[in-house]
Amino acid sequence: MISYTVYKILHFSGLFLMILSLGAIASHMLQGGTKTNFKNRKFFMMLHGIGLLVSFVAGFGLMARAQFSFASGFCSRLFLSGSSLAHAFTSRYT
Repeated sequence: MISYTVYKILHFSGLFLMILSLGAIASHMLQGGTKTNFKNRKFFMMLHGIGLLVSFVAGFGLMARAQFSFASGFCSRLFLSGSSLAHAFTSRYT
């Protein structure tokens, strides 16, 4: 059984990967770059997806270890807001 601390570390690592990739893409855009001339675009978009997946799975693990129910209003609102933010940030550039 995976401990609460490991899930928390995985969750924050996934968030770090997402923020790192979004920062790289934002930096490229602020320097006047476009999708066509960004050589590492595929790498950073994959990094964002991996971070999102790790954060998603570890977040559900955290909820299971803390014995939260997804049916509670807080957990479902947190999931929906996180999903919509992740989509909003990447849909502008993809």
